[in-house]
Amino acid sequence: MNKDVMIDAISAIDQKYIIEYVQYETKLGIIKSRKKKRTRALLVSAACLALVFCLLLVSLPLSFVVLGSEPVQNLGSKIIENVIFPLDQQPEDPEDPDHPEEPAQTLLQINWVEWKFTEEFFNALGAGTDDSTIDKLQNIQSDGFVGESMQDLGDFLERLYEYYMKHKDEIVLSPDEKDSQNQPDRGQQNATEIEYEGCTYRRGVDQDYWVLKKVNKIEDGVLRIPAEIESYPVTQVFSEAAKDCGTLKELIMPSTIEIIETYAFYNCGNLKNIVWSEALTEIESYAFSGCLELEHVELPDHLTKLGSYAFANCYLPNESGLQYVKLPQGLTSIEKYCFSGCGALREVIIPDSVTSIEREAFMSCEALAEIQLPSNLKTIKSLAFMGSGLVSVVVPETVTELQNGTFKSCTSLESVTLPESLTRIGANVFNGCKSLTNINIPKTVTEIGEYAFSECASLSSVTIPDGVSVISQYAFEKCTSLHEITLPQNLVEIGRHAFDGCVSLGEIDLPPKLEVVQDYAFDNTALKHIVLPTSVTDLQDSAFFTVETVEINCSIMQWYGRVTNNYSSGFVFSYDAKVWCNEGDFFANYNREADINYVHLIEGESFQLHNYYIIDAGIAYIMPYFDMLPVVSLNHAFKGSYFVRQVYLHDTIEKFEDGEFSGCNNLEIIFLPRNIQEVPKECFMNCSSLESILIPKSVKRIETDAFAGCDNLKTMEYPGTCSEWHQIMIEPMAIPQGVIVVCTDGEIVIE
Repeated sequence: MNKDVMIDAISAIDQKYIIEYVQYETKLGIIKSRKKKRTRALLVSAACLALVFCLLLVSLPLSFVVLGSEPVQNLGSKIIENVIFPLDQQPEDPEDPDHPEEPAQTLLQINWVEWKFTEEFFNALGAGTDDSTIDKLQNIQSDGFVGESMQDLGDFLERLYEYYMKHKDEIVLSPDEKDSQNQPDRGQQNATEIEYEGCTYRRGVDQDYWVLKKVNKIEDGVLRIPAEIESYPVTQVFSEAAKDCGTLKELIMPSTIEIIETYAFYNCGNLKNIVWSEALTEIESYAFSGCLELEHVELPDHLTKLGSYAFANCYLPNESGLQYVKLPQGLTSIEKYCFSGCGALREVIIPDSVTSIEREAFMSCEALAEIQLPSNLKTIKSLAFMGSGLVSVVVPETVTELQNGTFKSCTSLESVTLPESLTRIGANVFNGCKSLTNINIPKTVTEIGEYAFSECASLSSVTIPDGVSVISQYAFEKCTSLHEITLPQNLVEIGRHAFDGCVSLGEIDLPPKLEVVQDYAFDNTALKHIVLPTSVTDLQDSAFFTVETVEINCSIMQWYGRVTNNYSSGFVFSYDAKVWCNEGDFFANYNREADINYVHLIEGESFQLHNYYIIDAGIAYIMPYFDMLPVVSLNHAFKGSYFVRQVYLHDTIEKFEDGEFSGCNNLEIIFLPRNIQEVPKECFMNCSSLESILIPKSVKRIETDAFAGCDNLKTMEYPGTCSEWHQIMIEPMAIPQGVIVVCTDGEIVIE
């Protein structure tokens, strides 16, 4: 992990929020808690961050501040370059009468360029998780920090400080910086420096070239770098040489310049014209970032390295900005954030030598309507074109994966051609592409990530290839125009909220191998009727909440064995939904309120059923909870009932009493709790209408006369093997002779 990761994180926080945070904490009386060492450290850190932000806001041109509630990214970068933390030794509380006020403490200045970043650090901040602190900060609304968001910022700063305290002694230099320090002219006091035409030039001992070190003064707005000084060529532009030079309008390089180092012309807001050196091979990070007047860039042919953020944020909304870029043959990678924030960029010519477009390279290039991707392109990293103005795009055949958020929030994107080489569509790839009407997903694709097509409001039809076995959560959420979808034949699982909000989706064919439909998968759709495959084993809460009729080719007992794993609600379908199965129709949801009385058990931590009054044509749905407490006992509520036909019980029921359902002459269907250990004696005595029953795998004992008088009982279904059935202790005369027990691997006839 490197510095840029933290630039992203801090840049997500508008400077006004930092100030709000400090004010908020002050109002809460944070000063009173200064005796706590870490709290003081957190406050000082936050206050220093706010101070630096304010100073930068005054000193930097207004053109670098993104309007509205967007991140102040350049200010964030500045903060990263010089973050201030307190030293370990803290002064005593000045409000403590035993300790008079001490002088202001010394501050330790940390250069983040030299700080060792690791995966451990970034993971410590929760990156990549649903509750990531960084993600929360990036989603803060324009009305500022309140409640949890204020706590998120505090949590972020505190963990930042903890990591610094842990790793402050492990400072290492990046390879680039090591190379820089090894150059003979840097760090040797007898190097030669001269002033020439308003600039400082430097030549190290034993070096045969000059470096433009600092631009001090520009008379006519033009910087003309000489080809040589005292017979030695000028070959480099030093880091930050012309940084923040507001008077620079035109840059003329000689053919001797080979390297332009980091931040060399950063924030030169009036730089408009550049004459490039034919010998230029390297432009390092941030070299021309923030050059708002720069409109046309045609890079020389010998250039092979273009650093991250090289031309980022070359844009002043509604006024000026970079519009045209031609990249040279020989360039192999467009580095991260290279042209991000260039809102006026309309045309980019990318050579076929480019094989990689790194993360967020063209993010927020709102005017970029079309781009021809190079034929040898292999990698498009995360968020590469997020928020760009692309209308159509053809992904070359050399690309096998679209990483997370590649085209996220490209609201003008109408047409996408995906290659047959593609195997993976990552999370959020087309999230928010509201103009995308249809898309052909190649047969080679085996994975569609979460939120991949979320909020594609114009997407009307889609065919998912058979290689996809899992549709991830939120994959097509809020695709409001989606009315036709072909699911893969090998589909096994549909994730939570996968099609939630697809209000135009009125029909769907569920594939034959489908096993799991997670919660809210088809909530808020137009689905009213579905045909479930018999392979389904897990239907979770509100999976088909609009569905009124369900058709399935199985028995009621088989249905009960697979209906749902989410018993907290029990509503998989609409409230009065009916299931059509081999034995007729019945209510699909078993957690329906009934006219039932409940009483406290002695211990006061649960309920037992006191009485039951038959409603819904003899169908009894027993709620698992009453007043937030579990219902654990039936208390003979159904004993001798002539009217009850169907009984649906939850797993909160712990056990049955002797004769619990005896005399229920019309009882046809009962679904037993899946954790019950015993079927006690005379439990179902004389239940003469009972033809079949599912015995849970948890049952260890069936006592005498448990099913005596059940003259029509023909089958018992058992979700275990024959061997496991034989391990159940079955007392004499517990089950009538001739009853067939159907196990997973065969049948057993009771003798």
